[in-house]
Amino acid sequence: MAARRKQAGGSDLESSNDQDREARDDEHKHNLPLWLRRFLDHAKSQQLVFIALPLILVIVLGVITLRPSRKAILYPAGYAVADPETCGTDDERVSNVLRWAVKNGAWIHPNVSTGLFEVPGKKGLKIRGVLATGNVKHKEKIFIIPKKLLINIEQMKNHPWLSSIYAETPQLHDSIGGLAVLLLVEAMNATSAIRPYLCSLPPMVPLPVFYGPSKLARVKMELPANERGAMDSLVEARRDVIQLHYMKVMPTLFLKYPDLFPPKEFSYERWAWAVSLIMSRTWGRQITDPILNKKTGTNTSMAHTMGPGADMPNHNASAYEAMQDKAGSLVLIADRDVTPGDQIYISYGDKCNAEFLAHYGFIPSYASVKTCKSNATLHTLGKENTTVSKWRREWRNKFKTFLTIVNDDRFRSSKAYLAMQSSASNPGLPSHLASDAAPASSSSTANLKVHAS
Repeated sequence: MAARRKQAGGSDLESSNDQDREARDDEHKHNLPLWLRRFLDHAKSQQLVFIALPLILVIVLGVITLRPSRKAILYPAGYAVADPETCGTDDERVSNVLRWAVKNGAWIHPNVSTGLFEVPGKKGLKIRGVLATGNVKHKEKIFIIPKKLLINIEQMKNHPWLSSIYAETPQLHDSIGGLAVLLLVEAMNATSAIRPYLCSLPPMVPLPVFYGPSKLARVKMELPANERGAMDSLVEARRDVIQLHYMKVMPTLFLKYPDLFPPKEFSYERWAWAVSLIMSRTWGRQITDPILNKKTGTNTSMAHTMGPGADMPNHNASAYEAMQDKAGSLVLIADRDVTPGDQIYISYGDKCNAEFLAHYGFIPSYASVKTCKSNATLHTLGKENTTVSKWRREWRNKFKTFLTIVNDDRFRSSKAYLAMQSSASNPGLPSHLASDAAPASSSSTANLKVHAS
């Protein structure tokens, strides 16, 4: 009798477990799509469960595999813009900066927008430029970018927290170095007032200074034979500018304001990104800055200046350069009558082919007949070249050592660090090379001419 009760109890327990399993199965089935629930019910009634389940698994995995997924964008290590995925698509970034500029006082011709254009001689390659959506007459204004939107070291005077540091740090009164710091500070601030412009800037500027040896050698062969030697020197001069300005500015900020300028956030890769933007898309603008004027010995100094929106047109030798009106605004006017679908250009100035390639990363579709600057060609000749090469070898080794030290948390007590800071203030450049590394002559900056109207 006891045995029968035990057996009966066991049977009741098993029955209860079966009911629980069925209840759980029903609950799980309710989480499935209706079509799948019906298919499973039918398969169960036909005793085809063992066939149906693997089939369903294959279908579900196939759907998951084929479902379109949003690919994560991999940005270069030096790209400093915070939360770049919130900047939008390429088209959105461009339209956003134009709307932002107009909202903040810029004037853009109503028949002007942006578009993609074929690169002459480069089949299938397109670049973004300024597009005429309607007629624009010769000498009509294309855009007017007001003084308040122009970006140079003057903006640090009224910056929420950089202003006090700017006032007490002479190293920041540097047309390239100071502007690079300002760009990085604003780029890493997701709520920056100039974020639409920062989002519109390229994650990497494709300048030859960043090429590997094989690519540089290949691109050089596209230059006229008499400019290839100058190209080597121009590229190394770009590297000089990036490194020397970094050493003039950042060691002081690392030491004096370690909490505001941590070396890992203000990395050399990010610095190179900021300076490459300055070298490739600025104009020279006269400013009054007592510390900078003391260095230059003049009442006013030429400062590298960025013009949001004004840096979108591509180069053409027949186009006009941007000018400055009496109000201090940046102005571009049409060099000819423009019809819908035409590209609107700007002139980047009169340069040789090697200078265009070194400064902007392209060779004009026409062959420039301009002779490269004498200093650039001097670097490739005899004793002069030996002096420069020797200096560069020594400097590059020192700089490499410094970058190793600065990324070490113990660097502030390092004698090597202090020695590098000292050598940065007096790097011992050969005389003609020093002029190439100076802000006014080393970048591609075009000096603004005053436009009467």
